[in-house]
Amino acid sequence: MIKILHGADLHLDSPFSSLPREQAVRQRDLQRQLPKRLVQLANERQCDLLLLAGDVFDSDTVYPETVQALCDALAMCRCRVFIAPGNHDPYTEQSVWAKLTLPSHVHVFSAPYECVTLEELGCRVHGGAFLEHSCYEPIPMVEKQGYLEIGVFHGEIAAESFYRGIDKEEILACNMDYLALGHIHKVSFPRRLGNTWFGWPGVTMGRGFDELGSCGALYVQLDGERCAAEFVAMENPVYTVLTVPPGELPQILPGSESIHCRMRLVGQTAPPDIEKLQNLYAPHYASLEIVDETEPLQDLWEGIGDGTLRGLALEQLRACPDESLSDLAAKYLIAALEGREAP
Repeated sequence: MIKILHGADLHLDSPFSSLPREQAVRQRDLQRQLPKRLVQLANERQCDLLLLAGDVFDSDTVYPETVQALCDALAMCRCRVFIAPGNHDPYTEQSVWAKLTLPSHVHVFSAPYECVTLEELGCRVHGGAFLEHSCYEPIPMVEKQGYLEIGVFHGEIAAESFYRGIDKEEILACNMDYLALGHIHKVSFPRRLGNTWFGWPGVTMGRGFDELGSCGALYVQLDGERCAAEFVAMENPVYTVLTVPPGELPQILPGSESIHCRMRLVGQTAPPDIEKLQNLYAPHYASLEIVDETEPLQDLWEGIGDGTLRGLALEQLRACPDESLSDLAAKYLIAALEGREAP
């Protein structure tokens, strides 16, 4: 059995442009610790392989402190490490990857396809790098030679894509036991096509409200036919969205000091006091964004009996003895007449 820690999409040195400058700097500092924490996890779980499936860096421009933090972390890793550069951090002559001096147990793929045989583990690791910000290389088909066949690639399931679009037929034909993939920012637990298990760990640390909740890596135990996977969350600040209906104030979330919160105010109500809400809740959260999506209060029965289609229909509904039911019916009627989504 081989034990693998599968990470991807660290996006080190992301700008965090939606945050104030000081908070953005703190987020980048936390991000810079991700390689060390992944290595610590790999060492604690006594992993045989640490696989990083692309976009370790967010761009071609990387701070020296980030490069040093990555090198220091990888030097502490007690297992073999394989890195497949992705569309954000392709392997070029000018890239950070080409200039790094890494320990011998760390291999960065520098071609569209390479294969490294690890006799001591009874496996072969197949991988490839983006050589520019797009890649059209297919997943290779390998010939079984008595090893566990493991792939590390950056890409997505798509018929056509700038970012190594992978056809499901490629997975069926590739003849690998496990494909460690990157690029998809939401965790996708390993599933099987043919003889091949494949999965995405998602982004390692959320960077905005399109990357909600806990983020981390996949711990995979691979043994021939069997693949057991566990999602391991990194203890980082998370992004979450709260939807607040009219007349309600949300409870402060547990661990709020580590949460970047977007508060959506919805429904028909009097204009909310945004400044008051900001003063009340902002001190409890890492950051707070309040989005006012409310609509003005509406008189459901406006125009009743005025001879229009709406007025006549409202008149019929108002005759219902159940007031709550007639109010609800009136809401549906008005929404339908105005072409809006039903309440």
